[in-house]
Order: sequence, then C-alpha cells, then structure tokens
Amino acid sequence: MKERGHTAASRLLMAELAAIRIAEGRHNSQPQLFTKPELAMASLLEAWGFEYEPQRVIGTKTVDFYLTGSKTVIEVDGVYWHPDGPDVVRDAYILAHDVRRIIHVTDLQLKAIGWL
Repeated sequence: MKERGHTAASRLLMAELAAIRIAEGRHNSQPQLFTKPELAMASLLEAWGFEYEPQRVIGTKTVDFYLTGSKTVIEVDGVYWHPDGPDVVRDAYILAHDVRRIIHVTDLQLKAIGWL
C-alpha cells in the first residue's frame, strides 16, 4: 500500500533510520527498546520532516515524542496497554509543564493508514 508517496520499502527504511538515530542518541535520549507502533510513528515524523525528540522527560513523566518547534507531545497508545484511552491525569500533568498540546495516536490508526 502506498501512502503519501511512500512505498512499504521506503517506510521500512525510514523506520530503520529513525531507530538508528534514536539508538545512537542523536536526540539526547537514553537508548531504549521502542515498540513497533513507536517506530512507525518515528518513521512518519522523519518522512514529514518534523524535528522531534523521542522519549523526552517532562517533569517526572517520559513522553513518546516531543515536537520541539510547537511544544507538542505525541503519545503512541497501543490498544492493548491503553484500552480505556488516554490517562487524563497524566496529560494534565504534562500540559502543566510548558507543553501546548498532546496528540494521542493509536496503533489501530497507524495500521489504518498503512504505516504499521
């Protein structure tokens, strides 16, 4: 399936490049294991040219992605671990720490657009 002009092979390559950048610490983060949906989101951010920091610590919380230019947090919520949706108390805490907005993306949404 082709989405936004990218083939399955190019999406895989972008995911691999994103994983390498993350693992090498080019985003000042601790090298960690990332879920498949998080790697898919990283490849989307790479494809669209966004500046981001993965696994950014905000206060006492770690968020999946932080878009530096817009002070936006992107959380990738797998339906297995987040069956009840976003944690509103956690979101309120993050928003109180100089974050303008939080976008929650589910693994099902990534599948629906062909990136997972």
